[in-house]
Amino acid sequence: QPLEGHDMREPHDELKDQGASVVIADIATDASEAAAADIVDRGGVAVSVACDVGDRGDVDRVVETAITCPG
Repeated sequence: QPLEGHDMREPHDELKDQGASVVIADIATDASEAAAADIVDRGGVAVSVACDVGDRGDVDRVVETAITCPG
């Protein structure tokens, strides 16, 4: 369950400001998609990937996304 009141953008802002691409992997896709969209809206590169860390296929997809993500 997502943390109430937790702003997922905070840890990613510094990375975005340094020009990094951000891959947000979370089982709570509504929150991660909103955080990624906010980063993109502010000029960054970000994608959201649904991930249940108990599912090896999900984890592999996150790694592949990080490798191929532009930036």
